[in-house]
Formats: sequence, C-alpha cells, structure tokens
Amino acid sequence: MKTKSSIKTLLLILLTITLGSCSKDSNTANGDVSLLYNRWWYDKNDVAPDLFFNATGAFQQHQIINQSSVFYNGTWTWENQEQKIMKVTHDSGTGTPTTLWFQFSGIQEAQFKVKQSTDGVTFSNTTLVYRYTNE
Repeated sequence: MKTKSSIKTLLLILLTITLGSCSKDSNTANGDVSLLYNRWWYDKNDVAPDLFFNATGAFQQHQIINQSSVFYNGTWTWENQEQKIMKVTHDSGTGTPTTLWFQFSGIQEAQFKVKQSTDGVTFSNTTLVYRYTNE
C-alpha cells in the first residue's frame, strides 16, 4: 500500500515539474527584450525603415528616400514591458515629433515580429518581421 502511495506522490511531483516548465516556456515565448538593444534591425521585406534601439533609451530610424539616406532620432520607453509594448517618439523631419507604439513578439537572437500603432491601443493587422542582418 505504501508503494502505491509513493508512486502516486512521485508521479504527482513529476507532473508538477513538467507542467511548471511548460508554463515557463510559454511565458518566454515572445523572447527577451534585451535582445532588441544596441543593434540595427532590418525589415525582412526591405520595405519598412531600419530600426535601432539603444539600451539607454535612444532610438534611430534609417531609410532611403529618393536615393538619399535619411536618419531620424528620438527616444523610446516601455509603455508595458510585460506585453512588450514600446512607445517611440522621433522627429520625422517636420519639426513635429511623431509618436508610435510597437508591440513585439517572437523576439529571438536574430529576428523579431512587430505591429505598430498610432494611439497605443489599436495595433495594425500587419506584422512586420525584422532581422538582425540585412541579407
């Protein structure tokens, strides 16, 4: 009788450990946000601007407009780090700051996915894929 009880206890412990590790994996499925910092990111389809998130909160955006290389500078802060929502404010060349929100997912060493919003609430249906390399 004691053997059956021990086996049940052992199975319960193993099940708890297994379920615990599964929930841990799902919580980190969107990745470590520190992987975003201090590197240039390039749109997989080469349509959207290149992005740079400095770990100190500085932001740069680069794109080619009429065969000219244009950089925009600004700042970023986490609006909601748990949901991976970042608020970015930058000068788009008009003298008036532009504010966008990015919602990140699938953050990996060399790639992430992002949706954009102009109000911080409603995010686009389009998901852009950015890579660490522009190749």
